[in-house]
Amino acid sequence: AIHVQRTVSEDGSAVDEYDLLLNWDHGTRGHTQWYLFAVSGAEAGRTYRFNIINFCKAQSLYRQGMRPLVYSTRAAAEHGEGWRRGGERILYFENGVVKRSGGRGEHSTLSFVWRAGELDEEWVYFAYCYPYTYTELCRDLGVLEADPSRAPLLRRKLLCTTIAGNACEHLLITDYAAPDEAIAARPVVALSARVHPGESNSSFMMRGILYFLTGPSEEARLLRERLLFLIVPMLNPDGVIVGNYRCSLAACDLNRRWLRPSVRHHPTINAFKKLLLRTHAAQ
Repeated sequence: AIHVQRTVSEDGSAVDEYDLLLNWDHGTRGHTQWYLFAVSGAEAGRTYRFNIINFCKAQSLYRQGMRPLVYSTRAAAEHGEGWRRGGERILYFENGVVKRSGGRGEHSTLSFVWRAGELDEEWVYFAYCYPYTYTELCRDLGVLEADPSRAPLLRRKLLCTTIAGNACEHLLITDYAAPDEAIAARPVVALSARVHPGESNSSFMMRGILYFLTGPSEEARLLRERLLFLIVPMLNPDGVIVGNYRCSLAACDLNRRWLRPSVRHHPTINAFKKLLLRTHAAQ
């Protein structure tokens, strides 16, 4: 982010104020909504205001009480704290700056105040939503494979490689103790997540689904006996890795490419669609 710093007075106290610009999605001139930025050297007890001035959407849950997420390396090291909601005096408003991306309307600003704790901060991170990275997905899948009670219930396979050469994987979850012909006859339930990189909440939902379906509950056992689950936990790994909000490295919204996906430009959508068509034909 590019910032402009100034010191102003709010309610009789000095506030260090920063204007921030979000980077466009790679190769585009827009899609500015997701953010994650870091602050270092915050002084104990000092107040800071951050204005992110080029959001692309006019409406936001910030207008209904949502707060930014904050992660302090000091709080994590000393108290084991993770991401927490924080910030005060939160405003979200259209700011009169016309969008340059060709779309209609104007940009919006998110403005909030944050006050450092009683000790100087080393690093503090602020985010739009709870981050969930490609690395975390790989770690979660590794944990499932290493669990002796869950590993027999799933098959982890490569769906394709992305434009950047990253692995896009899919899982098959069912009761593999049954004969092959019984498994092949089961109805298939297809699930996917994270076609839009900024929707990190969907990855936490997907994590819950994976742990439920491979878990010991009676409901999960009955589902595994009757169904085969075909799951792609992250359809847009490249976009997640580079910090995009909506697009892939091909600078397009992959969720608008299902009709005629390109092997070269939309490899994950192309591969998943072909897999779905083969699976449907075999039913």
